[in-house]
Amino acid sequence: SILNLLSRNGYYVIVPNFGCCNINSYFEGDFDYYKKSWQKKIKKISQDVDFIIFDCDTCLKSFKIYVDKFDKNVNLKCLSFTEFLEQSNIKLTQNDDYSNLIYHKPCHANQVSSNILNTRIKNLKNIENFNKCCGFGSLFGLKNFKLSKKIAKSKFSDVKINPNDTIITSCNLCRIGLLLGLSQIKETKNTKVINVSELF
Repeated sequence: SILNLLSRNGYYVIVPNFGCCNINSYFEGDFDYYKKSWQKKIKKISQDVDFIIFDCDTCLKSFKIYVDKFDKNVNLKCLSFTEFLEQSNIKLTQNDDYSNLIYHKPCHANQVSSNILNTRIKNLKNIENFNKCCGFGSLFGLKNFKLSKKIAKSKFSDVKINPNDTIITSCNLCRIGLLLGLSQIKETKNTKVINVSELF
C-alpha cells in the first residue's frame, strides 16, 4: 500500500529485503544476534536515501533501539508512515470502502502519530476504554497463546464494536492480536482490521 501511494506521488522507492526487525531478540536478551541482524540490514541501505519509512511502529522502535544502544553513528532519517504523512503533505485519497474507522494505538507508537491520524483521517471514531493492549506483543503471543488469547478478548469486553466497523493500526503484530480478539466474539467476527497505509 505504501509503495503504491508513494509511486503515485512521484517518489522513487527502494524495498530492500530486510526480513524481521528482531525486536523479540532484544527483549529476550540476545543482544549479539539483534545487533548483527541490524548491521546486516543497514548495509543494504544506500546512504543517499532521503528517508526510510516504516509501516509498522514496532519495527521503527526496533531500529531506534539499535541506534540508541549499539550504533549512534547511524545517520538515517527514519519515519513512521503517519509521521511521513505529516511532513510530506502528500496528497491523500481515502478509500471509501472503509468507513466507521477505529484506531488502535500500538504500545510502540507515540502520541504524535495518534494526533496526526486524528487530523488526517475522516470518519475516525473515538471510543473510550479502547487503549488496552492487543495481547500479542512480539513472541509473547506465540509462547503464551492461551493467555494472549484471553488478553485479546478482554480488549473488546468493555467496548461496542460493530460488524461494519474497521479497526486501523500501525503495527502488524497488533493486527494479529486484534483479529485474535475479534474472532472470539460472535458479533465482531466480520470486523476488518487493516494497516493505516491500506486506507489510501
